[in-house]
Amino acid sequence: MRRSWLALAVVLVVIAVAAPLVVAFHGDEPAIPQVVVAPGHDNFAVVHRAGGIAGGTTVRWVATPGFPWLEREAVQRDALRDLAPGSAVDVGGATLHVPAADHLRVVFVGDTGEGPDAERVLAEAAAQKPDLVVHVGDVAYADGDERRWDHWMDLVATALPGVPIAYATGNHDVSTPLDVAQMESLRGGATYYSFDAGPVHVVVLDSNAVSDSQARWLDQDLGAAQAAGARWIVPVEHHPWYSSGKTHGSLAAARDAFTPIFARHGVKLAVAGHEHNYERTSAIEGVTYVVTGGGGAALYDDFQTSPPSWSAVRHEGHELLLVDFTEQGAQAKALAPDGSTVDSFGV
Repeated sequence: MRRSWLALAVVLVVIAVAAPLVVAFHGDEPAIPQVVVAPGHDNFAVVHRAGGIAGGTTVRWVATPGFPWLEREAVQRDALRDLAPGSAVDVGGATLHVPAADHLRVVFVGDTGEGPDAERVLAEAAAQKPDLVVHVGDVAYADGDERRWDHWMDLVATALPGVPIAYATGNHDVSTPLDVAQMESLRGGATYYSFDAGPVHVVVLDSNAVSDSQARWLDQDLGAAQAAGARWIVPVEHHPWYSSGKTHGSLAAARDAFTPIFARHGVKLAVAGHEHNYERTSAIEGVTYVVTGGGGAALYDDFQTSPPSWSAVRHEGHELLLVDFTEQGAQAKALAPDGSTVDSFGV
């Protein structure tokens, strides 16, 4: 009998590893209802966590060419698709706001972890009432521990219910099979993808695996966005194209492969993380590069003594990047968790 129970336990472990999306979202304690909208390349995942093991988690995939405020059920899908920009709807216990066509408020944040400093950063993000959050990678630092993913989801549920979050993949997000599966569910499967929101075309790259094929895809995607009349094209990835931090610094492979494409297609702002600090460059071939890696994880205190000529602003501290995109221009602020301004600039 003992061997039978042991065999059953092994089978359950295998099932858990094979289906970590369900396991990773379950929690032992009830959580408030939550909707997470995760853009994929051509679809979106709407994740509703009802709370606790009994409540369970449902995931609905929605194919759509635009920004999603859709559920899979036909009646709701058809009704929500017709919502006008700037309107709102209640879905799964949270209010989802449809971005205006001519304005989008975005919070970029990276390297959060799921500790108290991340909680402070997310609280400030919520205070700014963004239409969209873009996480530039290294989310929960879970290292295969589903409880850390649960805690991250609880933090988001508390601070940002109903706010869509697009995820780039960091190096710490692919440490174990569970982490890989978790990120796949949040991204909608693809490791690099793009989507439109208001006047912004967001391009999420995979800097863990820079390749010629990804560069070709990027060139085609940005060309199509330009042809479609995108007012803003904003690439994001985890590893920075330009950083004067000594722990990691710039990722030369990504800079060589991607930045000429940015310049060719009129990109004005590109955002990364990885270095646990904040840094903004002067415009390089028309592009301002920002590192926003102070989202909550332990900070780095290791900038190069003499900043490079392209480095405009550096800050050692927790922060987030807030950008208001309009048809006329874009205004950005790096904000500390207490709301004070670390940096401000126009694009």
